[in-house]
Amino acid sequence: MTDRPATSGATTRVVSRADAVALLTRLVEIPSLSGHELEASRFLVGSMLSLGYDRCEVDAVGNAVGEIGAVDAARTVILLGHIDTVQGEIPVRVEEGGDGPVLHGRGSVDAKGPLATFACAAANLGPDWARQSDMRIVVVGAVEEEAATSKGARFIRDRFDGARAPVPDFCVIGEPSGVARITLGYKGRLLLEMRAAQPMAHSAGPNPGIATLAVDLWNMVRDYTEKFNRDRPKTFDQLLPSLRDVNTRTDDHMLDHVWIKIGLRLPLDFEVDAFLGRCGSGRRRAPAIVHRRCADPMSRARTPLRSVFGSAAGIRRLSFAFTARNRPGGATARTRSCAVSWQRSVKLRPTDLDLSARAGPAT
Repeated sequence: MTDRPATSGATTRVVSRADAVALLTRLVEIPSLSGHELEASRFLVGSMLSLGYDRCEVDAVGNAVGEIGAVDAARTVILLGHIDTVQGEIPVRVEEGGDGPVLHGRGSVDAKGPLATFACAAANLGPDWARQSDMRIVVVGAVEEEAATSKGARFIRDRFDGARAPVPDFCVIGEPSGVARITLGYKGRLLLEMRAAQPMAHSAGPNPGIATLAVDLWNMVRDYTEKFNRDRPKTFDQLLPSLRDVNTRTDDHMLDHVWIKIGLRLPLDFEVDAFLGRCGSGRRRAPAIVHRRCADPMSRARTPLRSVFGSAAGIRRLSFAFTARNRPGGATARTRSCAVSWQRSVKLRPTDLDLSARAGPAT
C-alpha cells in the first residue's frame, strides 16, 4: 500500500532532545514485525513531515521515506535504517542507567534508535541548509530487513539506480554499532535447510535413525569451517556456522522426519559456489526422499554503502535447492534451481549429493 507523497512548506526547526526521545519512544511502542510495518512507517512519515521535510511518503513496498533538498541536487546522501523488528515483546519503559536514562523496548537498539537519529539529524540540518549545500538527503525506514527478503533496501537500491534516480554519493546504514563506532563492512549470510523423511525403523535394527542425516550435514559444515578458518585469526575473516534448529518427529503414516537449519556468516572472500559444489559432490546414502534447501541474501559487499546498491557491490542473492529420491542403486540428487546474481542467472549442473563426506575448502 502506498501513501501519496506529501510536501511541506515548513521552515527549518531544531529538534530538541525531548522531541527526539518522544519520537523514538513512540516509534518503539508501535509493533512492526517484518511484514507488518505499515503503522510504524505511517507514523515516521507523519513525524518527518511535521519536522519540516520537503517530501515524505510511504513508498510502494512500505518504506518510510523522507527527503530534504532539491531532487536534482548535485549530491545525494541516503541514511537508511530498518523499521521492522524480530519477534518478542519487551515492555517499553525508560529506566535510569549508569550513563543516564535507558529506553527499553523491541527495536530500541536494532534498529529504531539509529533510524530515529537519522530522522532527527536530517531535520536539524533542514531544507535550507540542504539547498545551500546543493545536497539531497533521503532518510529511509526500510521494511523486512529482519526477514530474508530485505525487500525495503532492495527497492531503494533499484530506485536509485542512476536512471530513475541518481546513484547516491553516500549511503549510511543505521545499525547498532555503538555511538562511538562506525561499522565499515558486513558479513554475508547463508541459510542451509534440510528436510528428510524415511520409513520408521526399529531402534534395534541396523538403521541409525533419521536424525543422523542432520548430524551428517552439521558435521560436514563444521569440518569445512575448521579447514577454511585455518590461519584466519580475525573473526571477521572467518566462516561462522550456527546450528539454528533441529527437529524430529514420526507421523501417522509411520514415517520418520527430520528438519535442520544451519546459518553461516560469510567473510568477504567466501566462494559460495565452491562450498555448495563440495556439498553436492558424491553420493547420498539416505534411502528416502530428502529435501535440501538453502536460500538467503549473500552480501559480498566491502562496505555498508555497497550492501544496498548491487550495481556497485557485486552483491549476490543465492537460491539453491536440490532433492534426493530413493532409486535403485542408491539415492541421487539433482539441482532444481540456480544461483542468481543481480545481473544474471547461472544454471547449476545436476550433481550427486554427499552430506556424509568430510569436505574441506578446495585447495
